[in-house]
Amino acid sequence: MTVGAGLAPLVDRVASTLRTAQTHRQDVTAQLAGPRTTARMLAALPALGLLMGSALGMRPLSFLFGSLPGFACLTAGIALDACGLWWTHRMATHAENA
Repeated sequence: MTVGAGLAPLVDRVASTLRTAQTHRQDVTAQLAGPRTTARMLAALPALGLLMGSALGMRPLSFLFGSLPGFACLTAGIALDACGLWWTHRMATHAENA
């Protein structure tokens, strides 16, 4: 019986296209793992700087929370850090959907 035999080439092409698309998505995800990890690491570096400053006896937290210029620096730093994470996430999401 040859019922559906005419659809076999179409089903094979669809399956091949889906496999190719899945391979492409996996490749893009793997290539974006590095930039995403780098962005997370860069976002955590200010905390490391605070720890290093404290270890050297500079008391960065008293500056950041104890004075108006310090609080302005803290606010600007948090805002820029958040914008950087958002921007990296946006670029990676755009690359995945392209």
